[in-house]
Amino acid sequence: MNKPELLAPVGSREAFYAAISHGANAVYFSGKKFGARANLNHFTEDEIIDLIEEAHRHQVKVYITVNTIIKEEEFHEATAWVDFLVANGVDAIIVQDWGILDYIHRSYPTVAIHASTQMNTHNITQVKKLVELGVRRIIFARETSLDVIREVINTIPVETEVFVHGALCVCHSGNCYLSSLIGKRSGNRGRCAQPCRLPYELEGVTENVYLLSPKDLMTLDDVKTLMEANITSFKIEGRMKRPEYVGVITKAYHHAINQEPYVDAIKDMSVMFNRGFTKGFLLKEKSFNITNTKSPNHIGVPVGKVIRYANGWIDVALIDQIARGDGLRIVGQEEDAVIVNEIMTKDAKLTLANAPMMVRLRVHKPINTGALVLKTTDAHLTEKVLKQTIPKIPLQAVLSLEDDYLVLIVTDGLHTIRERSEERTAPATSLQFKDRIREQLQKTGQDDYVFTSIQMNIESVFLPISQINELRRQALYAIDEARIQEKSPKKVTWVAPTWIPVETHRLYFKVKTKNQLEVCLRLGVKNLLVENKEWYVFQNETTTITYIPPRITPIRCQKQLQEEESPISGVYENIANATSLHHFHMQGKAVVGLSIELSLAEIEILLTSYRKQYCSAANAMVMIYGYYELMITKHCLINKALGLTEKYCGKCHEQPYYLKDRLGFRFRLLDDGDCNLILYNSKRLHLLGSISQLKNAGVNNFLVDLTYEEDIEAIIQAYMHSFEGTHETLELVDATYGYIKEGVL
Repeated sequence: MNKPELLAPVGSREAFYAAISHGANAVYFSGKKFGARANLNHFTEDEIIDLIEEAHRHQVKVYITVNTIIKEEEFHEATAWVDFLVANGVDAIIVQDWGILDYIHRSYPTVAIHASTQMNTHNITQVKKLVELGVRRIIFARETSLDVIREVINTIPVETEVFVHGALCVCHSGNCYLSSLIGKRSGNRGRCAQPCRLPYELEGVTENVYLLSPKDLMTLDDVKTLMEANITSFKIEGRMKRPEYVGVITKAYHHAINQEPYVDAIKDMSVMFNRGFTKGFLLKEKSFNITNTKSPNHIGVPVGKVIRYANGWIDVALIDQIARGDGLRIVGQEEDAVIVNEIMTKDAKLTLANAPMMVRLRVHKPINTGALVLKTTDAHLTEKVLKQTIPKIPLQAVLSLEDDYLVLIVTDGLHTIRERSEERTAPATSLQFKDRIREQLQKTGQDDYVFTSIQMNIESVFLPISQINELRRQALYAIDEARIQEKSPKKVTWVAPTWIPVETHRLYFKVKTKNQLEVCLRLGVKNLLVENKEWYVFQNETTTITYIPPRITPIRCQKQLQEEESPISGVYENIANATSLHHFHMQGKAVVGLSIELSLAEIEILLTSYRKQYCSAANAMVMIYGYYELMITKHCLINKALGLTEKYCGKCHEQPYYLKDRLGFRFRLLDDGDCNLILYNSKRLHLLGSISQLKNAGVNNFLVDLTYEEDIEAIIQAYMHSFEGTHETLELVDATYGYIKEGVL
């Protein structure tokens, strides 16, 4: 059983130091662009250079996130950013975009590529493909069970990384379009507005509650089990969190990995941030314990109960410690949040109070008797965490005399350097010459180093203090350079392989029900996409039926996935630049679906660029009709809302279920056949009048997704005629233009 790397999040320089000082072996963060936390105040180029050097000085690795979808007009800037990171010694680049993955692998074959959790890797076939494409580490989708991860580890030589603590997404990562559809802020581009943390109503079952808001992942009690699986890296989520949060969580997992006691670990983690804790799908948590429907925010830890309220003060019976400077949340008929400035008792004014004391606290509003008092920030703990400093690096030295010159040999256990004094020594006139030299050598000051031993192999010699100091400075500089310098690989000049597809111009209809299939066959539809391979038997001289696999591979089908490759990739692969599109063609995809988040203008830029780069047209497909799949969640909120505990209950097939938001929009919920819920948009995409514009932009394949609709004959005929060039109109009351006019941020 090997010790895993402990990987900590860094959103600020203070968080960087908190992570390293509390035991992180590696850190991850982002630059100003192309990171999945776009609203962070990310680091500048100079700051990144400095942080990489500082991390390497302490033998800590640095992984930089370039894990957003890159639009064509940004691609050159993104590759220049990759060049900068490689040139400055980054240890790995975390990627989501297929084009960026392809660029790094071809340009820098030795640079470590980590496949982001945004790539939604959840089965062994995906892992094999990514390894073939140059990926060194898989960051598994949070929905992946430990059983699947063990199978990968025992089968494929690849590094593995799993989230062990922090916020969860309710949707399979890389598959959520809820934020971009509602507010034009794309989660795939790092701008998620977190609509999953808002209240929703499951029609006919619940009132407005937080049906989509997950609890926080916490696996501290299962660290030994995870270590026995030989996972390469344990990852903590939290680049948006405060430095003290990073310090406490890192410390807790560092102690657990090293089997060191930390009695108050879970309590300290809870007060730093928690929405309630869950073991997540990694450890097969039941669906009922995945979400917290009562609150999407930090809960804190209970510290007391309100006994009475009077004139702006509450009397609280404590069950735990509070101190001046703590943050409290009072939850009753009314809620209040206060910072503790005064703690009063009958006899004194305190700075700290313990259970079972009765204390009086000032509040902003009347509070009912029995209200719960929760601690949401701990001033003493925060101060303690932030005071922790990075331990100095221990050095051993040997001082010798060679040809009347002092020679200093220094080692850190990994590197050994040798420095010689610039001037010759003279006979010493003092009996304390050795003590004086040792004292000067040990004056490392504010440097990151400390001499733990200095062996003095010299006799009675003298050297000016300035020369001894210079010898020490040269030695520390040399050892520092040895620790932080990484040889940056040279960029490989390469020409993109040519692959000229047989150009197709087709209108595809995707069907999900037998009735839809039969209607399409009766109306003479030429190209059908299906997720049921048994429907191949309906193929005839008029109609070609093509299998297109579901976005989430059913557990029962994962071993057969290799046999189910499709020549067509769907529109949810997040293809947004010419390099990604070409990469998919090179992987054997005859038709490649473009990202649904692209506008008409962006589609035209992409396809024009493709023709210039690869001297051929692409077989690109754009969705022009249907209900967008906004989310796929392994958590079944229907099952939980109905008070059930086991999967495969079948309730979602007994009647239609809709999720309704605060504005009254209704989102249909459907099972994908394997207890993953698909959340569909409230309105259907309807681009009948945009087909000619899309053709002019270079699109030559079009997708009509019939989703769960049954009254489809008029829709099919209108789109068939329009595709053939006949002007058609079809008025639909619940229609949307989707992203075609504006795209997303």
